[in-house]
Amino acid sequence: MEAREQERHFIGMEIPVFDAQSGALVGHLADLSGKGLMLIGDACPTKDIEYDLKMVLPRQGGEEKVFLMTQCRWVRMGEVDDTYESGFLVSDTSPELETQLRNIAQEFDFFGTGVTFGEET
Repeated sequence: MEAREQERHFIGMEIPVFDAQSGALVGHLADLSGKGLMLIGDACPTKDIEYDLKMVLPRQGGEEKVFLMTQCRWVRMGEVDDTYESGFLVSDTSPELETQLRNIAQEFDFFGTGVTFGEET
């Protein structure tokens, strides 16, 4: 595994993340950084495969969908029986997506810690 360059935000609620092509639930968002995310779920993604993911964020009066092109970098058994933890690198590094990720991280951060996007820590 490569060393992390950014702090992670631990997400304080269940935000579902789906395979945008098949609609299958890949997992729930566990943590988020400017370059990647970790999911926890029953599905076992395949390492080194590219995934088009869709996060569904709860919003007052509806939901917001955020689409991410990613690559699964690692998979391991979770701490809870029959679950998997998987790490994804975000392929799309557009300023618009970075802004979306920053907003999501700040809004749903369980501990309320800050993160500096685009800089090594």
